Amino acid sequence: MGQSAAHNRCAYIYILGEMQSTLLAAEEEIFTFAKAHMAAIGTAELEAVLSSVFGMGEFFPGPDTALGALVHEYASRTCTQGLEVPIETAARPGHYCQLIFVFQAIEGGIKVRTAARIYLDLEKNPLHSEEEAHQLVLEQLPTFQHIFLEDACAPQSRLIALLKAAALYHINRKLA
Repeated sequence: MGQSAAHNRCAYIYILGEMQSTLLAAEEEIFTFAKAHMAAIGTAELEAVLSSVFGMGEFFPGPDTALGALVHEYASRTCTQGLEVPIETAARPGHYCQLIFVFQAIEGGIKVRTAARIYLDLEKNPLHSEEEAHQLVLEQLPTFQHIFLEDACAPQSRLIALLKAAALYHINRKLA
């Protein structure tokens, strides 16, 4: 699948960070703008900005539109095969939420990782808020928990709290 074909299929980008999170509607125009104006920026530099903003809560020194384009560019570069997490078989594969974690690593630094591409049935599960995106992550986390084996996160990381919340969610769901 070509890079622009991937753009047409992405409905949302959800960044879950240590200090702040955001849910963005992924827009083709922004992918196009970002590719034209940010292609020369290295992926490590994009990760450094995402680490600062979402991992450490630092202010982005520019317009929000530039940060949105930067997120789109990073999502475009990391939107790879093998991350698919279907919600259900009825989900239309044309829409998904690309999940990006920005977390404190065990060695103390901040890591940025694209964690999953969760397919959505937008008629049944539209995402209107960060709370709905967070709930989606809780529900689907067991299907992509293997990504936590790649990079260990610090014990105080927000991801540890997410793992605990997801475990409780699924235990309570089975008991109900």
